[in-house]
Amino acid sequence: MKTLFPAATLIVLALTLVSCGTSGVVNVALFRGTRPARTVRNSLRPLRPHQNSHRPLRSHQNSHRPLRPYQNSHRPLRSHQNSHRPLKPHQLKAFARDVRLTNHRNALYYGPISIGTPDKELNVTFDTGSSLTWVHSAHCPLQNILCPNQRRYDKTSSTTYRKNGKPFIVQYGSGGVAGLYSQDSITVADLTVQNQTFGEAILEPYNVFEDAPCSGIMGLGFPDIEEEPTVFDNMVSQEILPAPVFSFYLNRIETDSPDSVLTLGGTNSDFYTGEFTFVDISESDQWQFKMDRVQLFNRAGIVYPEGCGAVVDSGTSLIIGPEDQVDFLNRELGGSPIPEFPRMYSVDCSTVPYLPDIEFVVKGKELALSSKYYIVRMQLSEEEEPICMIGLISDEKMEELQAGFWVLGTLFMRAFYTQFDKGNSRIGFAKVIY
Repeated sequence: MKTLFPAATLIVLALTLVSCGTSGVVNVALFRGTRPARTVRNSLRPLRPHQNSHRPLRSHQNSHRPLRPYQNSHRPLRSHQNSHRPLKPHQLKAFARDVRLTNHRNALYYGPISIGTPDKELNVTFDTGSSLTWVHSAHCPLQNILCPNQRRYDKTSSTTYRKNGKPFIVQYGSGGVAGLYSQDSITVADLTVQNQTFGEAILEPYNVFEDAPCSGIMGLGFPDIEEEPTVFDNMVSQEILPAPVFSFYLNRIETDSPDSVLTLGGTNSDFYTGEFTFVDISESDQWQFKMDRVQLFNRAGIVYPEGCGAVVDSGTSLIIGPEDQVDFLNRELGGSPIPEFPRMYSVDCSTVPYLPDIEFVVKGKELALSSKYYIVRMQLSEEEEPICMIGLISDEKMEELQAGFWVLGTLFMRAFYTQFDKGNSRIGFAKVIY
């Protein structure tokens, strides 16, 4: 299957959302430029160590893929799924909810939320690396030609809208998204949070989502003390979830696997097998934990005597690490630098089935990532044959930390059903079934 992306600003492809897997292909002939940093903090706040101020914006396409048999919209829903029937308050706490996500070229995963009364459905990405929820505003100035290309929130059409008026900035290295805070009801599945604070994006110098049908971001990270609670945190405090837990199953579009699913309030055993490997989060304000080492199966590895930091980020597509350590692993895999992108390595595609697993060791447990997950088939131009890129990308800013730092994006999450447990301040990993 051949996957081509439209013209876009990019790459330091380190933090770019690209097509991953051994049969999807991404064309990067047109990807040039500087990737902005990924933060929903105020622009005056310093970036965290893993946040690259030159990180490129993501680029997405609509795959327009036909539904598979299991995607039939008339399929009976399981007990934990949204039946769209009104529930009484005591029923709302009875079970977790599934939010079905759409996979855009193994690059972006998005799903629906509704805002206002009557509700307006918008597609958003669910991002564990940020805390703010923001959507495009209907009051974006006409001179901002990007705004009309997205579905937008119109506060004048909602009877539950409340004015906030404080400004916000989603700051990136070469621009950002800016607007005003508002309050309204936000519904995810059939769970409604009243008077939720979120951002209405009014100014956007460039299109964050390209041509993907996506209107914003719902942050699932940890807000700063001065920030408003997230949508998920308010669901917990308003007791409309059975547990302060959410979980991701992310599929690969080149396989015959079920839709991707975000489960709110628990886990869904349809998508994983075996027991979870749990690790406590090491920072109170992000989904960060300690790893023991990163190694290749039966081969060389990198040992961190004091442990190294890692974050699980559903808003990043690849695996990011310190330059010297990533280069070491890429060369051990037989990779060679790609001339057009020196920080990226490729291997002979015929060797992919024989490459060793990359193992991320957490609390003595090896989380093994096979080559079918970490190899990205990439097309540099229409005339050239695809190459097989290793999905380990370096980030020079991570060298600033003593033991290095890693960002585990959706490439990693596709191999492991990932549970984010706020109640117990931990993350759990289990092997996916598909």
